Amino acid sequence: MSVFHVGWNTLGSEHIGRLRVLDATAEGLEADLAAARGRARGAASVRLQAAFPDFDFVAIARRSGTADPRTVECDPEFVSWLDPDDALDAVLLANNVGDAIAANSPAIKLARDGDYLPLRPIVMSQKHQALDPSLLAGIVRSDVGLVINSVDSRVPKWSRLVDDLRTVTDSDVRINAYVADGTASGFGPHWDDHDVIVVQTTGAKLWSFHQPSGPAPHRAVTPSEVGPLVGDLYRLKVGEGVFVPHGIGHNVICADSLAVHLTIGFLRPSPLDVLEAMAQPAHQLPAMRVPFVFHPDGPLDSDTPSLGDPDAFGAAVGELGGTLFESAVQAIRLGASRPPFAGPIALLRATADPMEQEPWVACSFGLGLGWVDGAADDRFLIAAHGGVFDLPESLGQLVTSLADGRYLAWRDFVAALPRAERSRAPEVLDELVAIGLIADARVGDAPPETRYW
Repeated sequence: MSVFHVGWNTLGSEHIGRLRVLDATAEGLEADLAAARGRARGAASVRLQAAFPDFDFVAIARRSGTADPRTVECDPEFVSWLDPDDALDAVLLANNVGDAIAANSPAIKLARDGDYLPLRPIVMSQKHQALDPSLLAGIVRSDVGLVINSVDSRVPKWSRLVDDLRTVTDSDVRINAYVADGTASGFGPHWDDHDVIVVQTTGAKLWSFHQPSGPAPHRAVTPSEVGPLVGDLYRLKVGEGVFVPHGIGHNVICADSLAVHLTIGFLRPSPLDVLEAMAQPAHQLPAMRVPFVFHPDGPLDSDTPSLGDPDAFGAAVGELGGTLFESAVQAIRLGASRPPFAGPIALLRATADPMEQEPWVACSFGLGLGWVDGAADDRFLIAAHGGVFDLPESLGQLVTSLADGRYLAWRDFVAALPRAERSRAPEVLDELVAIGLIADARVGDAPPETRYW
């Protein structure tokens, strides 16, 4: 019988008042995990500094006002390591892309001057749902832009990059890919409601920048039109990057026979997002479920909440208190990361006979770990990836070692187990893989710790 069980609860409802970010001032395992996450943040910063030598990612997490676009230096070896041409081909040639193109907001799109074109006609067969590569290439060649949203979820080797970006910036991070040919302009002049870093990986594109459309631009309230043009056209070449703050209007035109860029988006929650996150767990509080009485002159009696009485409403909202607010904030923070994944073959190879294979394993905790009070005796509860993991306390040292963000060698994996559990280390590895705490596993030489390549 497995020693693990995990409950995939909606953070902020099941655990109202019990969920918080790890407290470094706490005692015992919680403090150890907090220290490990601090080390993980430091290691992530080192790797990001190697890839983007002149960019301060912490500034993204600390900035609340407007900013100007600026160029970003990219290490040539990092750009080569990204290797998006092969990665995107693998995504586009995969079978069963039907869901990716048929959804209300499809992951794979064709765009021309701000309008989307249907992809369905270039699906080779209804059985395999694969895109016809020659037809797709022909459409892109006719000045149509190809967009692949959240492509990072389909390219396993980028997982650590995304995880590091989330860890350092306290943002949900997604990577989109944009492919163009000729003079294509996929979306025309527009602005985004989040900060982005653009990395040009193939060819060149011409960028124009415009003033923000308004203060604190938001899709729900701000016009989509861009402001006046600022400066001259900027030619972004292979290996170059540019930081485009949210709200800054821009237009992108292909300037080569083939041009590909990746957009790294940093999605940070606003107060509006927190209010929305508070709505669901608010259902758990009785005071929020008592019907109001519509009475224009105030309550009928002292015990009847009236919609016409601001004091009564304030009392009901007051019961939300800081508890519900804090839970909502942490739910957003801890739930933004996607559940980790690794290549299934790598996982199978690492877990087949780990004592022979000498695997290296790593965890992915994204924006961090959360601590949940109220665990049963000899167990602890941690929150990550939108769920809660219920684990035996005897595995605290192992989880702490994995929370460092490093690849853990097999001998260190075994050493972090309680002595009584070391004989079943392969089974423990299997169980951690099964519940999703092992994000990556590989066999062979030690993976680089200070770089992605």
